[in-house]
Amino acid sequence: MPEAEQKQRRYHVSGNGIPRLIPAVPLFLFLLFLAIHSTSAVEKKRTFTEYEVKASFLYKFTKFITWPDEKTQENVKTLRIGILGEDPFEDTIDRLLAGKQVQNKPIEIIRADKVDDLAQCHIVFISASEEEKLESILATLETQHILTVSDSQNFSKKGVMINLVTIKNKIHLEINPSHAKEAHLKISSQLLSLATIIE
Repeated sequence: MPEAEQKQRRYHVSGNGIPRLIPAVPLFLFLLFLAIHSTSAVEKKRTFTEYEVKASFLYKFTKFITWPDEKTQENVKTLRIGILGEDPFEDTIDRLLAGKQVQNKPIEIIRADKVDDLAQCHIVFISASEEEKLESILATLETQHILTVSDSQNFSKKGVMINLVTIKNKIHLEINPSHAKEAHLKISSQLLSLATIIE
């Protein structure tokens, strides 16, 4: 499917509050997505883009990850989400996460073409455009205790920690826990139970 068409694929939330967006994702992940929106937004029938859903997941993943103390100590004033390479979110992630906080820290979105510019991030979304450099990118980010996320097929097999892959209009969650462990990150067992585990 062409990239432009894929980005415009839309997902719906029905009047009862259960989204008809990604049947492969369990109800708990539906709730991760819905929790970011106000009740009034859920009660009305709404249409969400693919990258609104994925931006919501990035935010809610923060609730299920434990970082080393150096990433969460008091002098760390923001929770930083980086986007490396071509940005599929455009302004969606900024708009959706505006005003959101994690452990009383505001969220900061950082975009970069060089991995070294994202050293202070907590999460880095790695674009498909970075596939040729993926091995060196992951080696750098793991030493900095950064959760890596992508939405490209087979990236989790190559070491990305959480991968949101779309197959036949369904989003599947893949997690590579061994690489998270190497980065000294702890992923909640609750989240692990919902994913396909990649070794």
